Amino acid sequence: MSITSGTVIHAPKGFHELAAGATYFFLRSSPLTKIVTLLEFVERPAKVVARKRRKREGGEGGESKKGLRRTVTRLPLPLPIPIYLPRDVWESGLLRGMVVPGEAKTMPPWLDALEGLDLVEIDLQRTNAARSHRDRVDDKLFSISRLVSCPGNT
Repeated sequence: MSITSGTVIHAPKGFHELAAGATYFFLRSSPLTKIVTLLEFVERPAKVVARKRRKREGGEGGESKKGLRRTVTRLPLPLPIPIYLPRDVWESGLLRGMVVPGEAKTMPPWLDALEGLDLVEIDLQRTNAARSHRDRVDDKLFSISRLVSCPGNT
């Protein structure tokens, strides 16, 4: 089995910085620095956000609803934590079965429900969308581009 970007990685009994029971994602292996980069996505707690409602005159019965607050629970995206292993340590773990690859994913874990869907087609069907899925993907890729493309960034 080949290991590519997005391949799920487990260390069933733990291995160096990899904890038993955790899920990691292979990002890259740099031939220049001989460093393997994995990502762990750590869930963050939900946030309760209070929002002030807009003034709405003339509600039911003619009453006015001013300054009411509503709360919204927001679940932030998981925090990506990079983990760096020397390539010889990584390869040793693979050969000894301490590091086990799983299936490759094309979507991050929080977007599993979108796996296999045509996001371009979905964007065409969305009405009044503030941002397209492509724009969101491009923004995320830009934010991690140094990590993905630059050798030696540990």
